[in-house]
Amino acid sequence: MSEVRELERASFSRFVLEAERRGRLEELQGSIGTILPADFKATRTVEDVLRGISVGRRINASLVLIAGQNGAGKTTALRWYAERHEDATYWEARAGYHPKHVLADIIRELPVRTGEGWRMQTSIAIEYLSAHPRVFLLDEAQRLNYDSLDLLKYVADNTGSMFVLSASPSLAARIDKWPDIASRCPVRVVVRPLELDEFVELFQADGFSLEVLRQVHRLSRGVLRTIRALMVILDEFIVEFNAAGGKQLRRGDLTPGHVLELARMVVPVPVAGDAGGER
Repeated sequence: MSEVRELERASFSRFVLEAERRGRLEELQGSIGTILPADFKATRTVEDVLRGISVGRRINASLVLIAGQNGAGKTTALRWYAERHEDATYWEARAGYHPKHVLADIIRELPVRTGEGWRMQTSIAIEYLSAHPRVFLLDEAQRLNYDSLDLLKYVADNTGSMFVLSASPSLAARIDKWPDIASRCPVRVVVRPLELDEFVELFQADGFSLEVLRQVHRLSRGVLRTIRALMVILDEFIVEFNAAGGKQLRRGDLTPGHVLELARMVVPVPVAGDAGGER
């Protein structure tokens, strides 16, 4: 028994050190949330986002705002919607995003040909979208300035299309400073981290113990992006440990102590090192 425990401790330490050397934190945080995850789960955030889009369509809103906690699943919800609705298009606002970029991205999604002139591009886009209204899902919308939002307002008002803006909380405050924009954004959804009860309900069938799930939730603070990163790290540890031979670990064999140590790669150190958690 002592040999097995020694093998487990050695494998655990080796996994942590190798992962840190490979820069696992940057790798995971750069990839989580960039595509619809294979372990997609219909969280309350997804339900709230879908409900907000549905309400927006029913009342012919020009703009719908999805704001709140970063990493809570806004992007996942928008991608899920886009994959299931032919009249929906998803893209991400880039840094330095200006009206000309917004218009170019709108036109890129339409089966039309335009020249280089702003007026011609705008009129052709308006003409097509008037006959074929769409739902545009724009992520990282906090990068939009007033002129870009004014363009979205103009396109929506004149075509019956709708723009869903997924953004950090700062965009809501900015929108409220511009009455012409705010009046066209009647639907606002605020997303929040997962509560413990919802998290356990969603993940309890995945084979982890209740104690481990509590530890994951505590360290991640219910942020879905961090939760997914932690789950990846835990599964990779199991695979690498089992490849070494000897005792075979399963998800149910993991302890809160495993989570606490492995979390150092995907959670800020002050959180992962919080002595208040279970060991």
